[in-house]
Amino acid sequence: MSDPYDENPVGSPLGPRLVSAALVSALGLAAVPIQDDPVLALAWLAIWAPAAGALAQSFGRLGLLVPAGFVAWILSTPFDHRFAAVGAILGLTSVGWGLGTWMDVARARIFGVLLLTSAMLAGLPGAGGRDSGAAWPPEVAAVLLSLSPVTLAAESAGVDWMTRPAVYEPVGADAIGPDLRVPYRRLAGWVLLLVGCGICGGARLHRRRASGS
Repeated sequence: MSDPYDENPVGSPLGPRLVSAALVSALGLAAVPIQDDPVLALAWLAIWAPAAGALAQSFGRLGLLVPAGFVAWILSTPFDHRFAAVGAILGLTSVGWGLGTWMDVARARIFGVLLLTSAMLAGLPGAGGRDSGAAWPPEVAAVLLSLSPVTLAAESAGVDWMTRPAVYEPVGADAIGPDLRVPYRRLAGWVLLLVGCGICGGARLHRRRASGS
């Protein structure tokens, strides 16, 4: 029997539309002039990366063009730690890729679930952008910041994320000291990439065993 991982479901009626949407979204990064706000573009990419990975995996090796495009864009940015930022985005993408491989659900569903989850994790630290003071106690805000994919990508790239105007007041960053949270280091994204690769490997092994039973 063929390996489900290697099947290419492009023939699905919904498949081409989803791929087109993902490609248009990825190419949309090119429309954001790097000199305007590369941090905003990186944050946008971090939110989309897991869902894009889940969608890309269903197209086999062709789907590798998606993370390759992400890498090409990051390397063109002026971030101090571009290589670390690559690790963060590839890590987020690989987790989505692995979950998309593992979960036997419709592509549109896993894509939507991962995109919604990622957006929620990105918005929760500041409660969606509140401007009336901190939304959470410092201990909770510190944990939520660490769970945000945007925090991982930005801090890996060398951005002082907690001092950004969109983060500092809504999150209450002035009350989050080093005893509650320290910024992500350069290797954080690469560690997540190893986790994502582990999920991918486990998912492929699981599917092979299932197809052989």
